[in-house]
Amino acid sequence: MHTSDFRSTDFSIEDGDHTVLHADYFVSFSITDRVGIVIDHRFQSLDAATILIAHVTAFYDRCRSTADEFFAYPDFFAFQRCDPLDRCDWFDIWPEEKNVVLSNDPWETLSTIVSRGVNILLVPDAERAEPPDPEENRHRATLASLKRNLRTCYAYGADGDLSVSCTNESLKKWGFRVVETDPEGEAAKKWEAAWESGTLTQACRRIDRAEAIGAITGRLVVA
Repeated sequence: MHTSDFRSTDFSIEDGDHTVLHADYFVSFSITDRVGIVIDHRFQSLDAATILIAHVTAFYDRCRSTADEFFAYPDFFAFQRCDPLDRCDWFDIWPEEKNVVLSNDPWETLSTIVSRGVNILLVPDAERAEPPDPEENRHRATLASLKRNLRTCYAYGADGDLSVSCTNESLKKWGFRVVETDPEGEAAKKWEAAWESGTLTQACRRIDRAEAIGAITGRLVVA
């Protein structure tokens, strides 16, 4: 719960040509919303640090609005293909079972995400690929569930129409904890450089469900 110290004033959000307050951007966010981030390689979670922690802060804002004291972690999940896994517990994705290993099978991957009931999904930016065609009824059921539950999708790690900045240097400290196992230190150098101005600013873009599904499965081959 260390991220519960963050406040909406720690963030600046640029949505297209407009500056939006954190509280306004997340006005429709519910305490029961489930967020998932797909991570393809080590330390990639840091590329989505600001948008991810902005969602975590929205969760704790809802907790604070209902009780003076609470013990809670958001129902957020890290779906990872890297080995070893990124330490997403530093972003309050915890307990450990919320860090989920993905297979290289596209339908197993989508089923894993569906089974967690994710409403908001962050995926690495990738060339657009068509979603796989369902060949079995269980595939159709998986896609139907995604369409029913998945409300908002973002592609992170590239330029986009949404920019989220964070001034709270606790995020910088936790990022270094994520990369502390980097034997060459390159990830730590990149993270340090990202904070050169004292503010971490990262861009992402909103995408539709079809593009998100294609980004997740486009590089995978059915076994």
